[in-house]
Amino acid sequence: MANDGYTIILGNNEITNCAAALVIEGDEVFRLREDEQGELLIDCDIRNQQGERLAKIARNHVAYAAPGFEGRVQPGQPAQVVHQATGQVVAHIERLGRRRVKVNGCFCVNGAWVLATDAGIFLANSATICNTGFEGWGTAIKLDRGAFALGCVSACKRWQQCAGSCLAETT
Repeated sequence: MANDGYTIILGNNEITNCAAALVIEGDEVFRLREDEQGELLIDCDIRNQQGERLAKIARNHVAYAAPGFEGRVQPGQPAQVVHQATGQVVAHIERLGRRRVKVNGCFCVNGAWVLATDAGIFLANSATICNTGFEGWGTAIKLDRGAFALGCVSACKRWQQCAGSCLAETT
């Protein structure tokens, strides 16, 4: 990728110029690349807690949605994955600028999960990260079963305990 800076807004947290934004159980969740004009593109899978793929995001767009889910993409609007029966948005990918992308959704690897919403990032029933900036090198957020690590931390405004559930009402 070019040397231009980039920012991923994951939930309400900004991750800028880190080597990896989110790693779960050793898997880098977001695959970053750029298009011919140098705009930031993200590829990722949206999975439930059982590890079943609900959607595949490719180049900031919904490339696949599992039965019962639909991808919504309209010109100039964020790409969304929606649970058809409930209307719940389970993933939201929005380009905010040439090198800024906002991502919300559920990311699960081998039973460990992270839920990113406008309220923050919920780490597998252990903690919530809110309004935090990560900048620099290394991995911003790393989650393994029973442990998590934060790197590149530049500003932390608030931590709180969380006992949330990832997509519990739709799985």
